[in-house]
Amino acid sequence: MYICDVYKSSLRFYCQRFSNNSNPEFTDEEVLTVYLFCGYCQR
Repeated sequence: MYICDVYKSSLRFYCQRFSNNSNPEFTDEEVLTVYLFCGYCQR
């Protein structure tokens, strides 16, 4: 998937999760996908 490839190649070095949760239910890739999808639907 495109978002996963971009995240693994470059975004993970610029993004940091500010949470003390060591076992999150959602990965950063999943959160980014939902964020972009919701932004697309609202426009």
